[in-house]
Amino acid sequence: MSKTHQYVLALKKQWEQVEFKMAIKIALTAIFSLLLSFQLDKIIPHPDPVLGGLWCVISSIIVLQENLGGTYKAIWNRLLGVIIGSLCGAFFAAHIGSSVEMLGLAILTTVVLCSLLGLQDSYRIASLSVAVVIIPWEFHPVVGPWTSAFFRFLDTCLGFVVAIVMTHLLWPSQALTKMRLNMAYTFSLLRQFYEHLLIPLNSPHKSQKISQSLVDEVQDSLVQSRLILGESKVELFLRFTPIGIWVDLINYQVRLWDSLLALQNVFNLSLEEVFDEELKQQVKQIVETIDLAFNETALELRTGKANFNFGELTHLQKKLNEELMRFRTTKATKKYNLDVVEQYFVFFYQLKQVAIILQEFNSLFIHLKIEAKPSALDM
Repeated sequence: MSKTHQYVLALKKQWEQVEFKMAIKIALTAIFSLLLSFQLDKIIPHPDPVLGGLWCVISSIIVLQENLGGTYKAIWNRLLGVIIGSLCGAFFAAHIGSSVEMLGLAILTTVVLCSLLGLQDSYRIASLSVAVVIIPWEFHPVVGPWTSAFFRFLDTCLGFVVAIVMTHLLWPSQALTKMRLNMAYTFSLLRQFYEHLLIPLNSPHKSQKISQSLVDEVQDSLVQSRLILGESKVELFLRFTPIGIWVDLINYQVRLWDSLLALQNVFNLSLEEVFDEELKQQVKQIVETIDLAFNETALELRTGKANFNFGELTHLQKKLNEELMRFRTTKATKKYNLDVVEQYFVFFYQLKQVAIILQEFNSLFIHLKIEAKPSALDM
């Protein structure tokens, strides 16, 4: 590959990473916020329309997110911050002072209050609210600080309304969709890890570096699911969809991950040597079926459609139990030391747990699709 071709590919990749939709959404949000602020001034005259327009634009941009749930969550957190910041700013300006030192003290007080109330996401806009009340009052007082605080709150609400409208009108991505797709991505990673951990240890394809990379990716993806779930709570509330179901779905993925890590700890060459040919064939069959179940679960989360019969896992578990009973009656495990025998039992327990959790996840997801409103899964 020539250097020119590499350069073109690099530029293409960089170009694809540009978030044009978000850029357009932010730009239009700013424009409409400013225009509506000036229109509001004709109905409710502002003492400082330019400052009001500026604050309206800032408020709308701060809360605008990629998805509906994120925007609603940001508005709820920032609205409380604006109220606290505006009240603190007005109180300090009216009763304590509006000097530079008092500005710092007012912001300090505001951040402490937000912290005590658990509003960590509101620190910045609350502090800005303090500043936009105190600074004009100190250097260019037009109206009283309490009146100024009222207009800043009014401008904030207008900015938030514009952000909500633009989020709904322009590429209304939804947090539930994002969460479902992230869970599908997690299943794809779990499948990769599952396939990699069952590669024989003497295989040239076995790599500790690949394994650790997958571990990091799975853990990051699980964390991301919980973060997205926080953005989805408002959407779930508006659709009367129980949030507990989605929490359970994420917990199933965590349990799957724990079982896969347990499998990794016990699967080794010594364990493989324990199996006789009949048991190897049965293990191979259920291992391949579980692999297919991982793939089909990820597909169902992405598209809402899957053709896999999860009842097959139940059938194979019964056959595996029968084979294990047969194998145990041969007393073949007596030839091996206690550590190997213990690994043998842990391996099969965790393998069956993986199959059971996949079935439970699928059953719960089907229940969610049946019981929830059609829009709840954003199919």
